[in-house]
Amino acid sequence: MSHRLLQTLAGVAIAVVLVFAAVFAIGFGKAPTTALAQTTPTPQSQMRKQMHPLPPELAFLENETPDQRFDHLTGGQVTFQNPQGQQVVVNMIPGKVASIGTNSVTITPNGATQARTFNVTPSTYIVSRPSTGSLSAFKVGDRVMAVTIGNSNDAVAIVEPRGMMSMW
Repeated sequence: MSHRLLQTLAGVAIAVVLVFAAVFAIGFGKAPTTALAQTTPTPQSQMRKQMHPLPPELAFLENETPDQRFDHLTGGQVTFQNPQGQQVVVNMIPGKVASIGTNSVTITPNGATQARTFNVTPSTYIVSRPSTGSLSAFKVGDRVMAVTIGNSNDAVAIVEPRGMMSMW
């Protein structure tokens, strides 16, 4: 594996981890009010509540499941500066699988009506449960995150949110 590819994958991994951490950490925010009324808070739940309070702008997420929170995510972009001083833009496009080809995957991005096709190359990093490394791990309707560099339609990674979480 080339040094350049390893650097790219490291950058993508950092970006994907940051996005997923942001999406799934929201799950550790405030517990629903009804749950607090019905149960006695544990020290752990109190600690999570103090450590991860939701800002008012994200309060709508507090009672949602991880899948529902993922569906509200409309994408993200992280910019790295490489050793040559050039900016490398990593795009994360969340959505649902619309179709799977031999060397491509088409997803409908969250918040969009038009599907987008991503090329899957031998260097595309694929993470899904229960198997990793092959498009056969996905089926139509699965939630995924496509990761690209710049404006390319070549996917650097296709990641299922639950597949990423199982790696932690």
